[in-house]
Amino acid sequence: MRCRAAIYAIISLSRLGGIVISFSLRTKEELAKLPLHRPCCQRAELTALARLSGTIELLSGGKLQLRFDTESSVIAWRIFELIRQIYHFGCEVQMREGQRLYKHNSYRVRVLDTDIARQMLDDVGILLADQEIDQAQPLDQLLESDCCRRSFLRGAFLAAGSLSDPARAYHLEIVARDETLARLIERLICGYDMAAHTIIRKESNVVYLKDSENIVDLLNLMGATRALLEMENIRVEKSVRNNVNRAINCETANLDKTMSAAARQYEAIQTIERMGKFRTLSPQLRQVAEARLENPQATLQQIADMLPQVSKSGVNHRLRKLVDIANDLRGQRGESR
Repeated sequence: MRCRAAIYAIISLSRLGGIVISFSLRTKEELAKLPLHRPCCQRAELTALARLSGTIELLSGGKLQLRFDTESSVIAWRIFELIRQIYHFGCEVQMREGQRLYKHNSYRVRVLDTDIARQMLDDVGILLADQEIDQAQPLDQLLESDCCRRSFLRGAFLAAGSLSDPARAYHLEIVARDETLARLIERLICGYDMAAHTIIRKESNVVYLKDSENIVDLLNLMGATRALLEMENIRVEKSVRNNVNRAINCETANLDKTMSAAARQYEAIQTIERMGKFRTLSPQLRQVAEARLENPQATLQQIADMLPQVSKSGVNHRLRKLVDIANDLRGQRGESR
């Protein structure tokens, strides 16, 4: 009971500072608050937590302890509860204050009883009963059911995952300690039709997703409904903003094109006037030329509206004709020189 009271005190103290936590940590804490009623799912999640964030501490006399380090008091409470429910045993929880400016507190959960620690390590396939510490054993039997696979992925994300703020980028990753574990996580995610990939970064194996739809699917798979909805809202906002920007850019490009064409037409008509050929134009061409000179920034439709029984295409055709005449006149002047 003292351990549970200490946990509650740590969680309360950790919230007093009013620190703004990241989208990634908010997602983890949402997952850490989900109920776990089935023993098989509890074991699958704890297995992932032990495999990815557990550390074995060897003591004198053949004793050992198991510890978990986490960035969140809520996740520390989750680990504490999983151990209590599966092994009916409490453990020590410590809060470690950040040493540098803006560095958050960290939390450590320790299994002090050697027998319980050995049993846990045996259950998660890291330690063979009554033998020395060995390599991780296959987890296929543990992950036969869908609910256990989901719980294992949730535990892996709680232990060693991170999620970028979707307002800036789409990126979810889980850092595994060895290639075998990374390939297992990748295979589990890909088994749900999501495109996960594994890379090596600074001697760590990183399983990652970059497609926003895949990330949303994985959040849904793990049970992070609130984070999923928040990410979907941001995706919609970004999509609307991008569509508006594209529309504005398109409108701006069209306006630039219209203004450039109007300036070219205006200059052509002035050239025809300077060359003394304005009076030789047909009445239809003179009519459009005069309208353009009087309205240098008007659109084709606006000029068409000013003239009786002339369509927009008709105005465009006549202005093109005026530009061709001006070009011919400039060519003739160049030849005469």
